[in-house]
Amino acid sequence: MKKVALMTVLLVSFVLAQKFTFEGIPNPATVGEKYTITITAHEGTGQANLRLVVAGQPKTFVRDTIINFGGTTTWTGPVEFTYAGSGVRLRCVDPNDGDVDDSDPFNTIPGPAAKW
Repeated sequence: MKKVALMTVLLVSFVLAQKFTFEGIPNPATVGEKYTITITAHEGTGQANLRLVVAGQPKTFVRDTIINFGGTTTWTGPVEFTYAGSGVRLRCVDPNDGDVDDSDPFNTIPGPAAKW
């Protein structure tokens, strides 16, 4: 009986986990340039926090850092990277329940804002 209850809890937790998908991230992206990307939340959310994951650590090397889905599940807007590196990922965090998802890895190369 305990195994069934545990499996049910794990299954419900898996089903409720937020999933974000990312479209339009260029590879490579140039630091300081704005790119229009689309982020889709596969579960309703009001807003999400954006981070650039560098060497496994989330950093605020991206603008805007907070995106608002405005009652929909899709956000499209400008994103600007302020860090040059390889194998970085864009991370979306749902501040309401802490759900996290990362984009595929991509590279950012130096540009006008690399001095920040």
